[in-house]
Amino acid sequence: MTGFFGDFSREERWRTAVALLRKDLRRVWIAWLVTLIVAGFFAFFLTGAAINEAMFAGDWVWSESTLSFAYAGSVGFHLLGISICLLLLYGEEVRLGTIRSIALFPIDLNDITLGKLLSSTVAGGGFGLIAFLVPLTPFFAVGRYPLGDFVLINVVALLSVLTVLAFGSFFGHLLMATLRRYQSPAGWASLMGILAILTTKTIAFGVLDPLTQASLPPGTPFDERFALRQSVDLFTAGLAFLSPFHVGGRLLAAVFGLNPRGLDFYFVLPVFILVVIFGFYRGQKVYLDVFFR
Repeated sequence: MTGFFGDFSREERWRTAVALLRKDLRRVWIAWLVTLIVAGFFAFFLTGAAINEAMFAGDWVWSESTLSFAYAGSVGFHLLGISICLLLLYGEEVRLGTIRSIALFPIDLNDITLGKLLSSTVAGGGFGLIAFLVPLTPFFAVGRYPLGDFVLINVVALLSVLTVLAFGSFFGHLLMATLRRYQSPAGWASLMGILAILTTKTIAFGVLDPLTQASLPPGTPFDERFALRQSVDLFTAGLAFLSPFHVGGRLLAAVFGLNPRGLDFYFVLPVFILVVIFGFYRGQKVYLDVFFR
């Protein structure tokens, strides 16, 4: 096993990742086609509404509600598409025994995870792009919605999703290096995606506020209920700093002039970057027989 890790050159590692990408994309083009057909039907049915809005509605102006709705939709499509692709493609390598074959080459755990993240980003990102933008093409065509703004929303949503999934994947590396047994990077990535949704301010407040209000005894004065609600609101506002989805939304709000104090990434990104770097380093120490022993 001497020299088992790190013997591939950068070019050889890149060629390995591209080979995995080509293999994986052969399995997802049908999903792209189906998504495009369904999105095309939505675009057709929305054409009348787009023409009506263009004729009678005023100029488009972003608000917190419209931006939140558009951004949440884009995040949801990308997270769903990339997470499912990552789970299927990563799990396929384990189930079909492909890792047994590529373990004979001088690659490490990072090559597999990065290759699958690349494949999932292209495959799931294509799904998210089609599902988010294609149904809105009538509104873009008549000049009702600003195409550039929606493309920017799509890019920020994709980057926030990739941040979460990369964090979860390399956190899985840390667990595998520590516990010396298989911990699915794809599974941890999906779990972190769910946690990132639950820690956004809107979702966290929507979950915690009814629970805390229900915990109060009957007949509690309104002032106490209102004070408790304010406390929950402050708590969820602080909790949201842990979610890249929330940070991406704040960044978009700052760009669109809705919330100038939207640069929360100074807090969350360093933590995520440190985990990814440390997980990448530890991934070089994990022997691939952890997948099938």
